This record gives sequence, structure tokens and C-alpha cells, in this order.
Amino acid sequence: MESIGHPRRNRRNDMVNYFGAMWFAPVFAAVTAVTIFFSRPASLAVAGPLLFIWLISPLIAYLFSRPFAHHEAKLTSNQIIFLRKISRKHGAFRNLCWSG
Repeated sequence: MESIGHPRRNRRNDMVNYFGAMWFAPVFAAVTAVTIFFSRPASLAVAGPLLFIWLISPLIAYLFSRPFAHHEAKLTSNQIIFLRKISRKHGAFRNLCWSG
């Protein structure tokens, strides 16, 4: 059994699969919005933003599941020397403070 937010491994990781796996959330949000609209329309002002987030929850899950773009830093030799000095100072400070 798979969790709601994760499509099966053999499927593509696209938005259609997320809406297919999480179809109940947008349908329930829409039905709830229509019910509130006809029973207590004034309550829709409070419930509306939450229902909207619930309605687009498959899109939110898809966007959060996408891998981050990896950008490799191109450091100059001066930047590398600076980072080495800082890391040594930090290591010495850590050893001084937490050495028991």
C-alpha cells in the first residue's frame, strides 16, 4: 500500500499522478464549499481560504516533491582559503567550548 502523497515507483512523477492519487481531497473540498455556500454563505469567508488550499493540495504535494535544482558553487582560490580559515577557527572554538 502506498501513501497518498507518493505515486508508485513505476509511475512518472507528474502532476496528473498526484491528482489521481489524491483525488478525494479536491472533490471533498469542492463538495464542502458548495454545501457551505448553500447552508451558511457567510461562513464561506472563513472557510474559503482553507478549502482553497485543500482544493489545490495535490498541486502543493507535487511542487514540494520535485527535486531541487543542484547548482555547483564555483569558488575562487581566495574564497577557498577564506573558508578553510573560518572552518579552522570554528573548529578551535568548538573544541574550546565543548571539550569537557
